Amino acid sequence: MKKILILFTLITGTVLMSGCLKDSVNLDPAKSNNVIEFKNIAAIASPQSSKYPKYSISFGVTPTYDLDLVINYAGAEATAPQDIVVDIAVDPAVVTTYNADNGESYVPLPSTLFTPTLKVTIPKGQTSVVAKFVLKPSQFDLTKSYALGVKITSTSFGVVSGNFGAAVYTVTAKNKYDGVYKVTGTMVDVVNSTLTGAYPMPEVWLVTTGPSTVEFFDNYYGIKGHVIKTSTGGISYYGSFSPVFTFDGSDNITSVVNAYGQPASNTRSGRLDVTGINKYTTSGGKTMIKVKYVMVQTSVGGDRTFFDETFEYIGPRS
Repeated sequence: MKKILILFTLITGTVLMSGCLKDSVNLDPAKSNNVIEFKNIAAIASPQSSKYPKYSISFGVTPTYDLDLVINYAGAEATAPQDIVVDIAVDPAVVTTYNADNGESYVPLPSTLFTPTLKVTIPKGQTSVVAKFVLKPSQFDLTKSYALGVKITSTSFGVVSGNFGAAVYTVTAKNKYDGVYKVTGTMVDVVNSTLTGAYPMPEVWLVTTGPSTVEFFDNYYGIKGHVIKTSTGGISYYGSFSPVFTFDGSDNITSVVNAYGQPASNTRSGRLDVTGINKYTTSGGKTMIKVKYVMVQTSVGGDRTFFDETFEYIGPRS
């Protein structure tokens, strides 16, 4: 742990130093720029080489969520020497540029999904002020990866930071079932008995696709699909099959379908096995999902593979 902390300190120090040098090359604090910037509200999640910093924010699928962007004053004085009026703009081009620079594909958050605060005042004697952006998570298309691009366009005192004058905030609405799980269980393929379950699965993501639905993704292998063992003990997976679980208001699983289609092009679909517990529960400090379901493949006769699985919650998905 100590080595990790030391490394983080060194990396952070490098980033901060590069930011100071970019904003002002004068090393005399009394003569340095008075800088207006977006303050870090979370750990920076972008590469050090990125033009814009990225912050990853997640929240529940609620009617509204207050995203508080902090506008910061940094200068020779410890606090703002006067009231400082700051103008902010929402700029989808910031997201577009970030995508191009970092090989990402975030969708700029549509203006209908938030209400911004575009003018704020850092009071004299203070160091920061909050610009509140009210998001509308319950209206999000949960199949999309949204990001909010913002920039400081003007300030009544000081200069806009060259490093932190613009920023990208990825905004992800997650339902209560979303997260990282360890999966154990059994699997029976009645068409090919040499295929068996690859349990335990150490890192399966359940990814929000709707207010009460999550999709299976094996993050350990980086596969949108169900991993299996072959007759030789090697690892394979069922192509074009990834279960999507739907829950009701009492945390019961009410259906299991195939993310690739019902059926997919290879005739595979999913269905719930009603003999299972099929429920999300929290007890004794553990959160678990117990579910039985079937992969149906009509091209080989119908019900093909029977799964009886327990998903043990490990933590939130990054």
